[in-house]
Amino acid sequence: MKKLLTLCALLFLAFTVKAQTADETLEWLRTKQSTIKNVTSENVEREGNFKIGDVSLTLSAKEKSTTIEWSKVKDVRVKFMDITIVSSDLVDGKNIFINLMIDASIAPKYAKALKHLATLKGAKMVRDDMFN
Repeated sequence: MKKLLTLCALLFLAFTVKAQTADETLEWLRTKQSTIKNVTSENVEREGNFKIGDVSLTLSAKEKSTTIEWSKVKDVRVKFMDITIVSSDLVDGKNIFINLMIDASIAPKYAKALKHLATLKGAKMVRDDMFN
């Protein structure tokens, strides 16, 4: 019986996953933020101040701003060096978005971290494999 319990404990430990917490993911995103070359949205064209916050992503410039709460992220799309973060909130019938132009070598990993944090914050993401 003792051997069986030991075996079960070893199997349990072998299959546990060490996932990053929300705080660790947020810290990683902020650390790698320097690889972002340009940020735009539906109402902020250039020279915006991009902030990765605990509750939301915000892009602001002069009198205009775009904010997407983590819990409202609907999709994160990556294409080469462009990452588009899409909100479930609508303005004039269109989804709010923030587009990041980032170093191509880190773009897929950065997008994955954005998705992970949004999911941890309660976002209902669109499944990529819905029709496969």
